[in-house]
Amino acid sequence: MKAVPRIPFSLLFGTLLLLTLLPLKITSSPRTQAEALVKWKNSLSSADPSLSSWSLSNVNNLCNWTSIVCGDSTGEVSQIHLSSLNLTGTLDEFDFSQFRNLTAFNLNNNNLLGTIPPAIGNLSR
Repeated sequence: MKAVPRIPFSLLFGTLLLLTLLPLKITSSPRTQAEALVKWKNSLSSADPSLSSWSLSNVNNLCNWTSIVCGDSTGEVSQIHLSSLNLTGTLDEFDFSQFRNLTAFNLNNNNLLGTIPPAIGNLSR
């Protein structure tokens, strides 16, 4: 019977340590994106009635939500157009990390206050 070669503990430990230090890719799904959008909408002081489609009971239709455009192949949100919807509040609760494929985010003519969160800089597109 052949002996199974032993991997030195230091090599195994070093490899595991290296793997834990590598940045993890944050993955999102239509469901997590829907949850993030609903959380943000609920944080607003005022939201237009047209955003009533933004509901967790309607999560399977995210790409049909008002003001949402999804990518053809991914099913993930690629554009959010919220111009002139009289939204009042901040972007503090908007989780930009869930929208890695976001290419357009239009908030013109609303009543949003506060600073633009630094996390918006993590959008890759």
